[in-house]
Amino acid sequence: MKPLRPAPLRLAIIARRFWPRVGSLETRVGQLACGLADFGAEVAIVTARWQSHWPAEIYYHDIPVVRLDPPPDGRWSTWRWTRSLARWMRRHAGQFDVVCVWGLLDEARAVIRTVGSQIPLVLVPERTGWQGDCFRQVHMSGGRGIKSACLRATALVASSPAARRELEAAGYPRPRIVDVPLGAPLSPPRTPPTRAEARQLLAESNSALERAAQAPLVVSTSRLEAGRGWEQLLAAWSIVARQKPDARLWLAGEVPAASGVVQRIEALGLSDHVGLIGMFDDVEGLLAAADVLVAPAADGSPQSLVEAMAAGAPSVAIDVPLNRWLLDDDAAGLLVPPEDAAALAAAMIRLLDEPALAARLGTAAWQRAQAEFGLEKMVEGFMQLFERLREK
Repeated sequence: MKPLRPAPLRLAIIARRFWPRVGSLETRVGQLACGLADFGAEVAIVTARWQSHWPAEIYYHDIPVVRLDPPPDGRWSTWRWTRSLARWMRRHAGQFDVVCVWGLLDEARAVIRTVGSQIPLVLVPERTGWQGDCFRQVHMSGGRGIKSACLRATALVASSPAARRELEAAGYPRPRIVDVPLGAPLSPPRTPPTRAEARQLLAESNSALERAAQAPLVVSTSRLEAGRGWEQLLAAWSIVARQKPDARLWLAGEVPAASGVVQRIEALGLSDHVGLIGMFDDVEGLLAAADVLVAPAADGSPQSLVEAMAAGAPSVAIDVPLNRWLLDDDAAGLLVPPEDAAALAAAMIRLLDEPALAARLGTAAWQRAQAEFGLEKMVEGFMQLFERLREK
């Protein structure tokens, strides 16, 4: 008699934001969900239906995505989102073996209060640092209640030493903190011919992205919202543009209507030097075409930096503990002080002017990513955790 094969893991991933909004959180959630499905898991992503014209259910690379309905007046708020999420969890919790919540904030509290100990609950901090989840639990209104609920989670995932230190310092039990590394798709080593080919492919897909093979190109793939460093980046680029008029900065990401990004670009006279190129579900081609990736945020949300390392693109990042760890103290990229536009500009200019240095840093970053930050390694870490919790 053949042994019974174990039933597929049934997993719900809860994320406040998801596609078509694209940023570091959405990228990690999407890549993780697809990777787990490749391992045989049955995954569903649960998110908010932020726009009433969005369909309530879609498929993202064969992964079902459930968008919870907005209130009748269409006006979302944190309270309304978490209330809608709690109602959904009451109806559907029995369909899953494990629930994974992205963030140690309001949605985590809503899920924990709703299902309690009925099902294993895994929490994944979105960010570290001064805008990170642990910091916000201390300083935001209602943070104490959120933390009290999060302390009941079955497990918490630390994607970096900085994340583990913050969780431990906040009082989360060490035995429940599980280390799962960051991950991104690994690309072949970069060469000048592959960069030229990537630019050609971008231009063929969108004529607005046409760029000569030798023209300096810097990209940023961070969300363009308050506190994400774009103001400092534009101030730095005004310096770069004066020294290198032919250089272009491409900002890839969502531009919230109230962000003021467009107005700031115009005020600095950068309309011919900065391109808002929209959202990319997959940034591998964009990174392959770039000379430099700049990560201007200082809030410990490092997915764009990890993706650049995996693509072998030399990077400039803000000197915070998480970025310092990723770039191995300047060995795999350049670090600049926070709130220093002149230093940020100087670092970008240096990499554009010194191709040998850029190539050396890009190669070191790619080698580090190959050894530690492959997407498959991240997915395996999560899968092992989920299976272990299901078997308890």
